[in-house]
Amino acid sequence: METLSLADAIERIRNPKPNQKPFAVFTLDDGYKDNLNYGQPIFEKLNCPYTVFVAPKIVDASCELWWRALEKIISSNSQFSSTIDGVRYDLDIRSEVQKKHAWNVLFPKLAATPEYDQRKTIHELASRYNFDLVEYCKSVAMTWDEIRKMNEDPLCTIGAHTMNHYAVAKLSAADCLYELEESRRCIERELGEKIHFFAYPYGDEPAAGPRDFQIANDLGFTASLTTRKGVVFEKHGKHLQALPRIMVSGRYQKIRYIDALISGAPTALLNRFKQVNVS
Repeated sequence: METLSLADAIERIRNPKPNQKPFAVFTLDDGYKDNLNYGQPIFEKLNCPYTVFVAPKIVDASCELWWRALEKIISSNSQFSSTIDGVRYDLDIRSEVQKKHAWNVLFPKLAATPEYDQRKTIHELASRYNFDLVEYCKSVAMTWDEIRKMNEDPLCTIGAHTMNHYAVAKLSAADCLYELEESRRCIERELGEKIHFFAYPYGDEPAAGPRDFQIANDLGFTASLTTRKGVVFEKHGKHLQALPRIMVSGRYQKIRYIDALISGAPTALLNRFKQVNVS
């Protein structure tokens, strides 16, 4: 299997040739320091192209990173009390078992909360539990200088990832358009070059859908990536704004899991044997 840049992969998808080799594209989302400190040296050692999708408000330390903040608040406290989307929660979170239970209860609830209400809630929680959202974001996110340094690597491609890391399907069409267009404009201004690729935050079916794929297409992105689980087929050449990805997260880091996922068998079952899932 070959490892390709995203641009080269898109060319393969658009113009497939008989008996071409299987290929993989490596991507990283958000723009965290570990991309530069740990990821880049590995990609460089392996001569492996990679793409980093950057959300400017994360770089500017003005994005709430609510999922990380929630995890930190739970891990650092023994009690949790709050009202989220009209539901009251009073949880004892002293033990590790209780903390895991609290995460399993609170994360889905906050994830399902409308985007702007979600961010308001995490600000309220951060204030109550003395968690500094800005300083935390600064501690984990690359600066623009670091992104420029990474962008000097010929193996690296920088893409856009909205301004505020919102699930764009949950926004109005006007707000979705702003998030996509302004993120590209901001990154282009900082790097002094054109940005051709986009990735939808969260990227699953509830987070990005057909309306958002059309907006990305209208804005002229060459291709946009979801996290809808799947491998790429020739038919994706007509759906370049909704390309699937295989997420390598804490759940799927064992090699046997990765081998199974990239084989396409589990995702074929998940997608009911449809090669393209864009609805």
